[in-house]
Amino acid sequence: MKDFTLKDIAEYTIYYTFSNSYCITNIALQKILYFLHYLFLYNKNQKLTHDAKFEAWSYGPVNPQIYYDYYYYGGFIIIPTDKPQNYDEVDQYIGEFREYLKKWSKITTWDLIMISHTKGDAWDLTYKKDQHQLIPDQLIKSKISHITKEKLEIE
Repeated sequence: MKDFTLKDIAEYTIYYTFSNSYCITNIALQKILYFLHYLFLYNKNQKLTHDAKFEAWSYGPVNPQIYYDYYYYGGFIIIPTDKPQNYDEVDQYIGEFREYLKKWSKITTWDLIMISHTKGDAWDLTYKKDQHQLIPDQLIKSKISHITKEKLEIE
């Protein structure tokens, strides 16, 4: 299996949502990547990608590299230019979690932010105003509430 980067997963996610008639903003992309990372940690006991690291920012979990790759879109929809070359490989890698990607693409950016801010979850336990602290993977894996799971329809 190829060693994907978080950028590969981000490009896949953007193209997937767009091709399924959904819209995605940079902030929504951050939350979806974070929740996918949680699924991989919890269900497969592995990181989504080797470079999947999230910090606690005011609007929720953020991977700074991916954020700055798309920050020029501001709060506007990210429109892919082309289908990523490795789309089919990433699609296979995402596998059974694709159904969640589809569900989460329907959730508004603001609602994704609010879900990521659930009291007692990893972001909430890590966040310090004006500090971008790393959210430890073990905390992400172990601190997701039943409320978050219910809102994201995670079984």
